[in-house]
Amino acid sequence: MSTTDALRMARAAGIDVLIDEDDLVLEAASEPAPAVLDMLRQHKGDIIKLLRLEPRPDSDGLSAKDWQFFFNERVDIAECHGGLSRAKAEARAFVWCLAEWLNRNPIRSPPGRCFVCGGGEKPFDPLLPVGIGLDGRVWLHSRCQPPWYAGRKAEAIAVLATVGIVAPADFPEDFGKDGAHACDERAAIIELGAGVPRVWAEGYAALCAMPPPAGFLPARWQRIIDAAGVFVDRWAAKAAACGWSDLDVFGCNPDRPDARLDSMGFVLLLDRREVVGVDEHGADVVTNTGVGQRFYRRPLPPNTVSLWDLVPR
Repeated sequence: MSTTDALRMARAAGIDVLIDEDDLVLEAASEPAPAVLDMLRQHKGDIIKLLRLEPRPDSDGLSAKDWQFFFNERVDIAECHGGLSRAKAEARAFVWCLAEWLNRNPIRSPPGRCFVCGGGEKPFDPLLPVGIGLDGRVWLHSRCQPPWYAGRKAEAIAVLATVGIVAPADFPEDFGKDGAHACDERAAIIELGAGVPRVWAEGYAALCAMPPPAGFLPARWQRIIDAAGVFVDRWAAKAAACGWSDLDVFGCNPDRPDARLDSMGFVLLLDRREVVGVDEHGADVVTNTGVGQRFYRRPLPPNTVSLWDLVPR
């Protein structure tokens, strides 16, 4: 039995489990069953750690009842307005809850050192600020980001379970990497984040649901979706603050989006490239072979449209 299961079972038995420094405090209308007490003793240390992370009803967090309302509200929106089945609506609502928890529980680290490995800046292995807004920026090497983010999501999943919001049975362990869950997760985090234009979040969500437009092979289109998600996750707030427009980021030619370089916004040029810096004039990228390149913002033709405005083939 896991720590989360033990805590849930105790609460289901009518026991309020609280912490007092390094001790557990139990409040119940009657004497708890010996089996429940033994279970809590076995998991005491991990339960204390979990309760310290659990959402609280204060100015910076939500109570268990608030979380349930937040979840149920998004289930209703996805089911009634989005036309999803109940199971898919609950899966999408869970992703929104996870994104909300991550945004409400930011982690900061000072620049100059990787938060995970402790290493410094290296040529073509720069330290990147991960997070949206000023309250939750962690400095990481690219190779250190996946394990750090996986740990943060596992932490969020465990905490949400303590308030009765449980991951769907088919929820992948590496969710957020590929597929529909990845798009839901990114769109949720983007829209909840500070300083990101709402149209970019909504447009990105639309891209995730689009089939490949004319001229794009499925594999290339998926790489574009992934690159767009990473860019908006990590760099959209700064790009918007520097004056970037929708078309600077997502622009394309309406007739030949795959080939007209003069109309291509930034994300169409990110295939197999990683962004390492953004300013008002453009962006710095590194290719998958380690070559540094510079993208410059420039005037786009009058007929340029956003990717999400393309008519699917």
